[in-house]
Amino acid sequence: MATQIEMPKLGLSMQEGKITKWLHQEGDKVNKGEAIVEISTDKISNVVESPVDGVLLKIYYEEDEIVPVHKTIAVVGEEDEKIEEVSESIEENKETKQEKKSEENISKDKEISGTVERDIEVRVSPMAAEYAQKAGIDVEEIEGTGPKGRVIKNDVKKYLSKNNIELPKDRFANYGTEKVSPVAHKLADDYNINLDKVQGSGPKDRILKQDILEYIEEHNIEKPKVKTEEKKISFNKVSPVAKKLCKEANIDPLNITGTGPGGRVMKSDVERYINSDKRESSTQLKGKKEKLSGRRQIIADKMLESKQKAAHASVTIDTEATDLMKLYKSLSSKFKSKLNLNALFIKAITEVIKEFPVINATLKGDEVIYHNSINMGLAVDNEEGLIVPVIKNTEEKGLNQLSEEINILVNKAQNNELSMDEMQNGTITISNLGMYNIKTLTPIINYPEVAIFGFGEIKDKPLIKDGGLFIGKELNITLSFDHRLIDGAQAARILNTLKNKLETPEDLI
Repeated sequence: MATQIEMPKLGLSMQEGKITKWLHQEGDKVNKGEAIVEISTDKISNVVESPVDGVLLKIYYEEDEIVPVHKTIAVVGEEDEKIEEVSESIEENKETKQEKKSEENISKDKEISGTVERDIEVRVSPMAAEYAQKAGIDVEEIEGTGPKGRVIKNDVKKYLSKNNIELPKDRFANYGTEKVSPVAHKLADDYNINLDKVQGSGPKDRILKQDILEYIEEHNIEKPKVKTEEKKISFNKVSPVAKKLCKEANIDPLNITGTGPGGRVMKSDVERYINSDKRESSTQLKGKKEKLSGRRQIIADKMLESKQKAAHASVTIDTEATDLMKLYKSLSSKFKSKLNLNALFIKAITEVIKEFPVINATLKGDEVIYHNSINMGLAVDNEEGLIVPVIKNTEEKGLNQLSEEINILVNKAQNNELSMDEMQNGTITISNLGMYNIKTLTPIINYPEVAIFGFGEIKDKPLIKDGGLFIGKELNITLSFDHRLIDGAQAARILNTLKNKLETPEDLI
């Protein structure tokens, strides 16, 4: 039976997705769970997997085309199986698209002949049908929560859980689609946890680090003592992709100099190490052309949009951070886990916003929209490029909660495990390059926001205070702002207010 592959809806606000790259062509054999196409939105890149074993019979959209969610993008079935296209609007739409882009969303409804009744195919997603079949239940008993009451996989999961039916095990293939994230797998190994007993909360039930942490806390599991010095390097010091490459090339990551945050070994470091004996010179890249990756294209589009639509301006200030770092070290020793320094920055900015709500606003036409909550984006770098998870409602959270949430979101961001909801509805952003020894930076506004703070390195520096000279700590902060809404003098007052709050950090507790 032929199975339709749809453009998935990755978040509540997602209306369409872009076909970034087809990983298979028509006629290729594909396995269930195998990634067949890369897609992207304005926030994230992802892959779409085949729900069944078979042959990729038909591809309906070419790379770089924009497709509405839930529209069929491909069909997988048995070799030489015939499929019937009831609507020819896809081909018509492709011809019309070059003349009028607004018609990209013309209906492209298609029907696939098969043995399953037409109404069931429409009412139940392929993954949900497969999941229910494996569990031996009738999908007619399940209430759907998808579009027009469609039964989706999550509905089947809830039904199984409610009726105490054992969840069927999904099969995943190819790197990047594992049932367990690399970090979660490592954590489970450290605590001798049987992963079959852990319910995943990630996409397609993927088990994430947070799932393991919750399982550990729920079952009060203590970490076994390490009797030897087998672990010469922290797992967090090697990215998952870099670790995989090291394993494949039989390389000890200890021999590689990491260029990531805190000396983390990244994919590029491993590739550089492997190719070091080849001594490839930069001259070999002259004249070479390569297409931007999906993530890079998203970043390029967003940066260009911001520069074209916002009137960028910036102010910079030096801040004494001696007392801030004393407080940071003191709190780190008292909290369950080490305090994330960005939590102090976010807490301070949250307090500043209470005095200057304009930096937590959006300019739409001739109207200023002041947001009800403070949702702060944190720029994070991973091997595919910039990504911005959002810490929601910072005005309601203390330092400890902020720190724990930041640690979780940063970990997810670095391992491409963020959900769409965790990247949406930001109202202001911060970027911190201090860990890269950068003194100052002028970040680009995350449009349609109107402000972004950039934090540089905290350095030891001779400072004069109360007529005396002493070695203290200094931090450089930049505020990039939209001059259409915020004037330079007001930006200066905002930045000075932040400076005062960071120089008297005890008030942030």
